[in-house]
Amino acid sequence: IFSLLISSTPAPLENAGQILVVLTDDWNKKTGKLYKFSRNNAGFAQDGRAIKVSVGRSGLGWGVGLHPADSPMLFGEPEKKEGDRKSPAGIFSLGGMYGYAPRPPEGAALHYHHADNLYCVDDIGSADYNRIIPGPVAVSAEKMRRDDGLYELVVVINHNQARTPGRGSCIFLHVARRGGATIGCTAMSHGDMFSLAKWLKPEKSPAVVQLPRAVYNRVRAEWKLPKI
Repeated sequence: IFSLLISSTPAPLENAGQILVVLTDDWNKKTGKLYKFSRNNAGFAQDGRAIKVSVGRSGLGWGVGLHPADSPMLFGEPEKKEGDRKSPAGIFSLGGMYGYAPRPPEGAALHYHHADNLYCVDDIGSADYNRIIPGPVAVSAEKMRRDDGLYELVVVINHNQARTPGRGSCIFLHVARRGGATIGCTAMSHGDMFSLAKWLKPEKSPAVVQLPRAVYNRVRAEWKLPKI
């Protein structure tokens, strides 16, 4: 049944020229590896080494993205919810960049926003849920210009773009806290984050795939994902 359902829809990555693949050992793992791939005439080719990453403190849960919406129901697997400290599993396009500096790093091409006085709303009752808006704000929201270096440079993961209340908000690629997992994002070393930001090219419609390795292998052929 799963194969028939997936085959009746377009491949989620058919327009992507660059993809990031984040694999963990299982749904509950807090760490994983990130692989970069660029599309060529033969498919996807790995670009550079694998990067160590941290994911949510509670692991992964199916999010809302480019993958089929019935993926979690077919196998009874966890779903991402607001506040569950899970990173979203599935396939997601990537959005813009935000950072503490007035201008983007040299060589970075994604659309850049200076993070001062910007907030990402995580209040499920707000009309601005899962949006980044100017402050001040009167609802629950994350400062994009934190008092630490975690958001020094971030790339938005386009999870829950329909902004369905309670399905999760404010999901980013960002700099890792030393020795710690995230509350739902995917984090890496400072150097790896800045290198990745320069590698991503908006004209290549970059996307990210995040899955436990066993699930990745299960859907790889149907979703036309590279072999790892």
